[in-house]
Amino acid sequence: MAYCLMLSASASFMSPFGYQTNLLIYGPGGYKVVDFLKIGTPLQLILWIFTTLILTNPLGVWWPSWVGTGVMFIIVVAALIFPSTIRNLRDNLKGGGKKPEGAMH
Repeated sequence: MAYCLMLSASASFMSPFGYQTNLLIYGPGGYKVVDFLKIGTPLQLILWIFTTLILTNPLGVWWPSWVGTGVMFIIVVAALIFPSTIRNLRDNLKGGGKKPEGAMH
């Protein structure tokens, strides 16, 4: 129960008004509510899923939720900051990348 309360009190990723540090960067950083929703929604969903899994886990392993949330945060931020790099990486993995100049066709 304490773990559930701790996460619910600290999971304010989707709103600039949810926590004081979010509000501190909201104005000076030039962020909009949509920016918080873009980053916060995936984090909130992952945290919700991991919390549900962990609270129903009979072994009591708690740390995967923090690892999963951190990994999801890195993926979402990378996708938003470097969309063309992510797109190029995805195309290269599919085999549809551009051929280098001078390569035989």
